[in-house]
Amino acid sequence: MSKDIKLYGTKIAVEDDIELYERVVYLYSVKLFLEGKSQTILRKQLVTIMAMYLKFGYSRKTKKDIQEFLTGLSEANLNNINHDLKEYGFLIEDPMSKKNKYLHPDLVKLKEYTDSVDDNKYLFCFILGVNTK
Repeated sequence: MSKDIKLYGTKIAVEDDIELYERVVYLYSVKLFLEGKSQTILRKQLVTIMAMYLKFGYSRKTKKDIQEFLTGLSEANLNNINHDLKEYGFLIEDPMSKKNKYLHPDLVKLKEYTDSVDDNKYLFCFILGVNTK
């Protein structure tokens, strides 16, 4: 019996929290794509938006801050992007209120990990699949 383990890992160095969360979101997006759970890898703008949600939480204030940070992004465009992020599985819609959304639990765990690192040296390793034959 042979076992094939597909592993994706990287060390990252960053300048600030937003850059860290951008890297985390991008790596998570790649992971989902490689696993076949997503048909796309998030583009830069969506990665930045998700990074801001990771740092500040999903709220009206964060949405306004995103619009200020990404100049030229209208509220309607951001709502469309949030819909896409929901479709891609990065945001979870509250069953009681469609206006409320939450971060996917995997992203919350990744944020908890990054928040727990004291020396700013992060190691991410994703197991993509195990074949047992």
